[in-house]
Amino acid sequence: MPIFFVSLSIFTSLIACWMTITHAHRPDALRSRNSAVEQERDRWLEQQYQELSNTRHFKPKL
Repeated sequence: MPIFFVSLSIFTSLIACWMTITHAHRPDALRSRNSAVEQERDRWLEQQYQELSNTRHFKPKL
């Protein structure tokens, strides 16, 4: 019985690794590594942070 669970664990781990690698090579994932996309994301996050800080009096520590 323990060999079944070890085999099942190895099998599911291999599938998870395959899914991760496959996702990393998708065109949308590759595009997200672009520096222009990164800058736009950072700008948007900063804007969201500023709006949250101003409207809710929320000042998280950074």
